Amino acid sequence: KPVNTKMFPTWEKFLQAFISQGGIIEACPPSENITTLVTDMLIEPTGVANLLTCGDQIHAESQFSCWGVSVPQSSIEPSLLNTACHRIADACKSRGIVGYLRIDFVTFIHPKTMVQQLWALDLCIHYSDNLAMFRLMEYMTHGKLQPKTHVFEVPLPTHENQQSRKRLPGHEEENLVNNNRYSVMSTRLMHSNLAVIHYSVFFQMCRAHGIGYDIKDKTGTAFTLIDSFNRERLGMITVGDNLQGALAAYVRNLSIIHQEVSAPNMQGTTNFKAAIADIEGILGTTVQNSEAEQ
Repeated sequence: KPVNTKMFPTWEKFLQAFISQGGIIEACPPSENITTLVTDMLIEPTGVANLLTCGDQIHAESQFSCWGVSVPQSSIEPSLLNTACHRIADACKSRGIVGYLRIDFVTFIHPKTMVQQLWALDLCIHYSDNLAMFRLMEYMTHGKLQPKTHVFEVPLPTHENQQSRKRLPGHEEENLVNNNRYSVMSTRLMHSNLAVIHYSVFFQMCRAHGIGYDIKDKTGTAFTLIDSFNRERLGMITVGDNLQGALAAYVRNLSIIHQEVSAPNMQGTTNFKAAIADIEGILGTTVQNSEAEQ
């Protein structure tokens, strides 16, 4: 049956829409383990193309639907992704396209050659939600993405606030400040029980559980209030000094919010559980990778 049965209950319904409107048949990667990436670019009227942001997609409701992203991406060498992005941007420029672009990629290890592959999957000519959330991340941290290395850096704190560790006599102090930041973000949080909770109560609940943002440390959580009338949909962004921390904070926040707004006989309609399951899977993979590197 189709993946999205709400839109197409049966294959017959999908085929009817496909024949009447047309569409694209995409190749399926020859691998069970794939990672989907998303990049945002800007082609200036002068023809200059710049990479604005890049991230690994999070899939909560369907493996074919992007629910959120972790920024910056950590699935492929930056140089390979940059080359592919600029080739696509050049193709767009040759067709008179300027402005904002969102490009989706999929990467996987080819089962025969064991070489990492990168396929372009989708091109959308608009200012994306991911880019809007990334701009919020920039505003919160005063940081900047290094487009060549895909590292997001924030300004170092003043000298008197920096942590340092004394070394042996004759050695300089070791600076322990980490100015790299990672973020997990989504604009697609949905919980029907949030509709009956006023924002003042919601934020009071968050403060009670330590969900907030540290301006000095430039880590923590922020929300985007997407629908102030129904209140059941909102966006959330977590920022950490490592990817595992940002992922773990996101899972913790979702779990706390779901527990606080739900009851055994009133679980509500939500995508929180599916998002938690997917992020926990990603978190487990990142922990394994870090242990393997050590």
